[in-house]
Amino acid sequence: MQGSHLGGVSAGADSVQGLTVVSRSLDVPPGQDASVEIRTAPHAAATITVDYRSGPSHASGLGPRTSDAQGYVTWTWEVGTRTTPGYWPVVIVAGGHIIHLELHVDVRRRKSVPPAEAEGG
Repeated sequence: MQGSHLGGVSAGADSVQGLTVVSRSLDVPPGQDASVEIRTAPHAAATITVDYRSGPSHASGLGPRTSDAQGYVTWTWEVGTRTTPGYWPVVIVAGGHIIHLELHVDVRRRKSVPPAEAEGG
């Protein structure tokens, strides 16, 4: 996907009429959790699809949801340790609206252990 990237979201893509991204953690290393929270109409059906090079993700946290009484829905899933680094499309459909985001899998973001902790001190 081309274009500018802002914190794992394509520029201008964090809100459409009837669907807003409230929070997101879409810039993660392999093996860490990614998450998206949206707001849409109350009690609306909502789905999310993450499409990696190998195909759509089947991670357990990516199932269909129904928004709560205030319209909020949250998905959290673990990005596999062998997921290919890069930008991967995320599509959310809720309340008859659709929004396109991007998940950035970046091996440079892996958390390192400070030397003192690694040596047990």
